[in-house]
Amino acid sequence: SCTDEFELPMEVMVKREVKQIPALSEEDAKAVAEGILASYSRNAYAAIEEEILKKKSIGNPLYISLLIQRLNMMDTEELRKAMNEEEIVALGTGIIRDISDETEEAIVAVIQNGIDKISESKDMLYEVLEYLAVSRNGLRMSDLQGIFAMHGKTLSTLDFTLLMKYLDSFFYVHEDDRIDFIHKVIRQGLLKGLIDREAKEEEIKEHLKSLSELDGLWLREGMYYARIRKDEELAKKLIEQAYIDENKELVKEIKNEAVADE
Repeated sequence: SCTDEFELPMEVMVKREVKQIPALSEEDAKAVAEGILASYSRNAYAAIEEEILKKKSIGNPLYISLLIQRLNMMDTEELRKAMNEEEIVALGTGIIRDISDETEEAIVAVIQNGIDKISESKDMLYEVLEYLAVSRNGLRMSDLQGIFAMHGKTLSTLDFTLLMKYLDSFFYVHEDDRIDFIHKVIRQGLLKGLIDREAKEEEIKEHLKSLSELDGLWLREGMYYARIRKDEELAKKLIEQAYIDENKELVKEIKNEAVADE
């Protein structure tokens, strides 16, 4: 379920085989849930496991993983409500019951829970994730700082780094330091509730225009944003640079974008 751009380790690539798997049966879903719990060195109470298996999206392994991740995020504040084993089970089953049956909505809820637990800068952190969702293949920390600076705001890099550590299975970092989501569904879930997508695209484009013309992100993403924001001036500048510098990477990028647009 990872994004197309995720760099698979070379040892995986040697004998790579991609299969489209059908929805899991209840028996398979139970085995997957127990396997994920075992990887955390945990066992679920039978009642909680039963509640997991009642969910409509249980045929999706990623969804099972989300439910278990949310259970693992139970912290001291939540557990104070549970004084004994029976109350712990009731707390766990209640959490599972309340999670949406839609994978996109469930993943956003888990992210929001993570933000609530680690920071008071909740709105800012969620906005960072929205910029990443709007981007084509992620942004670097310096880009995020630059975009916030355009609004006279300072991004708390410490809080965002903590969030990345806390939700480490949701993120990966490209070789050029772009921070990206590992699953397409994360981007889709965040975009679903986004009202100002076009405004955020425009802000990312303006930030790109402030970068050096030798900057890898400007070269790679410039034509994409010129296209979606219909910025003819930026498109001309990129094409002129490609001709002057005989920049093969940029020429290839412009060609790919043109082909994509027919």
